[in-house]
Amino acid sequence: MKHTDYVKEFLILVLLIGPMAYLGIIWNMIPAEIPTNFNMNGVADGVVNKREFLLLMIFLFLRMDCCTRCSAISQSGRRGTKRRPSSGCT
Repeated sequence: MKHTDYVKEFLILVLLIGPMAYLGIIWNMIPAEIPTNFNMNGVADGVVNKREFLLLMIFLFLRMDCCTRCSAISQSGRRGTKRRPSSGCT
């Protein structure tokens, strides 16, 4: 029988959703263009608009969720066996 640690799962979910909730709270305070890259003099030479930033945050959220789930799947039930590369999750 598989046992899921609900406390760990809840904490991971809070850590993943927390930044997205914070972004939702401060969304109207974010400028239309967000600097993303700075040169050696500290001058911004790369910017993204708010929508691109939101897409980046969503992508990072989904990627982190996938990584944590794949890590849990690949580590469950493998005690005493050789570790093989899992397919799909690296």
